[in-house]
Amino acid sequence: MFWERFCELCDLKSVKPNTVAATLGLSNSVTTSWKQRNSIPSGEILIKLADYFDCSIDFLVGRTDEVEMPAKIEHSQIILKILEDRNLTPYQVAKETGLSESLFSKWKKNPTSEIASQTLVLIADYLSCSVDYLIGRTDKPAIYR
Repeated sequence: MFWERFCELCDLKSVKPNTVAATLGLSNSVTTSWKQRNSIPSGEILIKLADYFDCSIDFLVGRTDEVEMPAKIEHSQIILKILEDRNLTPYQVAKETGLSESLFSKWKKNPTSEIASQTLVLIADYLSCSVDYLIGRTDKPAIYR
């Protein structure tokens, strides 16, 4: 199912599978492997492909027929919403994590997904949730160990 979906998305973007692989820093042989073995790429590569095609991983692996993703919400917007839902102010979070309060102000003015990984981990630790939850990849805040 993955190979068919991958080819469908390539056709929609008018791009060859090997071009996608090269763009993502993968070897050309990887696409041959996916086709011949009818295999699914690793999770890391699935994320890159979903980002490249602006589709869900569920679509890529055949779990849904919905190609289009919902409107993109920047990671900073998700984090600010979580803080609001938990009745936490940016001041509190900044004070207790050592982050700059101005960072949160900047996010309010200019939402972004360009957030340093160490900042994401720091906020996730503070909120006792997963980084995936902070960036909207799951709606479950639990950390699975």
